[in-house]
Amino acid sequence: MYRNTLNTITSILVLTLSLSFSQVVINEIHFNPASAQGSDNDYEFLELYNPGATDIDMSGYSFTEGISHVFADGTTLAAGGYIVLAKNSDSYTGSTQWGSGALGNGTEDIEIVANDAVAGVDNNGDGDYDDPGVDANSDGDYDDEGDTPPDVAPVDATVVDYVDYEFGDYGEIHGGADGGGGSLELLDATSDNSLAASWQVSWVVGGTPGAVNSSEPTATVLTIYNIQHTGGTGEDSPHLDEYVQTTGIVTGIDRIGTNSAFTIQDGTGGWNGIYCWWGASSEVILGDEVTVRGTVVEYTAGGGDTLKSMTQLSGGYILSVNSSGNALPAAVVLDIEDVGDEQYEGVLVTTSGKVVAAVNDDSYGEWRISNNLDASDMDADTINVNDRFAVTDPAYGTIATVTGPLNQWSGSGNSGPSWRIEPATEADVVIACE
Repeated sequence: MYRNTLNTITSILVLTLSLSFSQVVINEIHFNPASAQGSDNDYEFLELYNPGATDIDMSGYSFTEGISHVFADGTTLAAGGYIVLAKNSDSYTGSTQWGSGALGNGTEDIEIVANDAVAGVDNNGDGDYDDPGVDANSDGDYDDEGDTPPDVAPVDATVVDYVDYEFGDYGEIHGGADGGGGSLELLDATSDNSLAASWQVSWVVGGTPGAVNSSEPTATVLTIYNIQHTGGTGEDSPHLDEYVQTTGIVTGIDRIGTNSAFTIQDGTGGWNGIYCWWGASSEVILGDEVTVRGTVVEYTAGGGDTLKSMTQLSGGYILSVNSSGNALPAAVVLDIEDVGDEQYEGVLVTTSGKVVAAVNDDSYGEWRISNNLDASDMDADTINVNDRFAVTDPAYGTIATVTGPLNQWSGSGNSGPSWRIEPATEADVVIACE
């Protein structure tokens, strides 16, 4: 997986139960965890909350669409308490694993029904449920020989909560929950959670399952250099897991299919660029100077090399667009053998080489160049070129000069680590000759 492929989702969650003095509220939805957190199979969850003063017996309640789960007998949602349903309960202490299915898998609705709904009995098969039945001895019990109970019409469960979290309706304000690191959290349990304005993206990467919903922490103001420079202690940022604020010029924006990431850079040279792993609004363009806030994470794919992680900001937002039309920082011109260096992670670089692997059906839009121009060196250096920001596809054997932010891929269970240049536009790939 070389580009986050994120779904635009319409999901309807309907919670039905007998309402007394308490109420069950759909309070948090983590339907598309960020790749920095891990696989959706491990980290999806749905949180229910009881803001009332009375415990609620949820024995036998079940989901009829979207996911499969039946609440066990004796299940109680305590007053002021939470129930967390997880795709993998091993990921969340105290959670309950749902049976099957997934949030954010393209289904349009998820429904949970109470155990007091009646399916209905039509004794004479006429579909009207109007047969009064026969009480042979007139004792009113319909339990004697010869009795036929009256028809029982289906009883609909009582809908007490409804949430539609389609991003087409909610808008890009909640895009950070769609693979950007956060969950969707309800701002106030007493608010109308069918409205986009009632929700926020969690300020905590991965959300707050089974706990009070988050509020924005105080951001530490740092330069990108401060965030990225390791100080010679390894490849991890010294500000790992901190919530920070920083400023830079936008050098790349993902607008292909999904809006998943963008890069910013503050000045030319090493340690001055970083990936922001959430979608930028449609008004943001290359050359804008923006101030952003987000949490510093080190991304390693499942099965990847933790020593080859990429520092990025996750679960954040653009605080302000300070100016537009700025010249992009000058790219660092490097030989291919010098490109793969921690200091250039997220930084604009330029290099040239011969295309030794063109785009194919199995390359996920990637191609590769080498400094082995005359095919004499069997151990030549190479660098990959990826299509996160722009689709480029030069022919095998051509000489290409490539400019773009540098991405470090940790590798995964079925691929090794590699460095990737990600051109921001098609013009960032220049073909010198065939």
